[in-house]
Amino acid sequence: MTLIGFVWAIFAPALLIPLVWGVARLLKVLGVPPVHRRLPRLPLRYVLAGAVVLLPIATIYVEDKREFQAICAANAHQVVDPLQASEPVEGLYLDDGTANSFGMRYLETEGFRWMEAPSIYKPEGYTRYEKQPDGAIRATETDTLTAVYKVSSESAPVTRHTRVSRIIVSERETGKVLGSAASARFDGGRAKLVLGAYGSSSCPDPATSEGHHRFLAEYHLARNILRPGTGKP
Repeated sequence: MTLIGFVWAIFAPALLIPLVWGVARLLKVLGVPPVHRRLPRLPLRYVLAGAVVLLPIATIYVEDKREFQAICAANAHQVVDPLQASEPVEGLYLDDGTANSFGMRYLETEGFRWMEAPSIYKPEGYTRYEKQPDGAIRATETDTLTAVYKVSSESAPVTRHTRVSRIIVSERETGKVLGSAASARFDGGRAKLVLGAYGSSSCPDPATSEGHHRFLAEYHLARNILRPGTGKP
């Protein structure tokens, strides 16, 4: 199914060809001439067929894209408490289902020495991951948390076609938010069937300089706020 989805995402616009051809055949049945009398090189049937097919799709796409842009303006922003953590932090609690995979980046590249996360073995337990001097990561099951700070992620659809994801850095016990960063993903809207990957969008958009800066701010949010190093647990 993954391969089918990939092929569809790339070649979905090709579905427009049989649609335009079908409408052109219908116009022929209705008596529309193949070319314009004053513009003999103009394939009139196919121009009309293209307009009949493409204009409604373009109109629907623009409407859905405007809705997405409004959601971006309202949600996809970054808020960081200028106080940050009171002192450098060497570990955190990562409340994320990908903690034991993508979450390892907090130890491998973000500079934290240890990390606690929900256990994948015990529903009510936790796993403590510690980076060893040789770079290896040791995992130990535990029933308690020691981290003062928490990094959590949440993702939810806000419309049928747009999903907003958010990273939140907070104090674990008090719930005080030190910073958050959000991003939104648009799947192409009601026209996605014939637009494929070409109709999707995201904000911030890493392809732009501003979007790239905001993407990096979100990606390194915990590191920028907690300033990993020896100090408070």
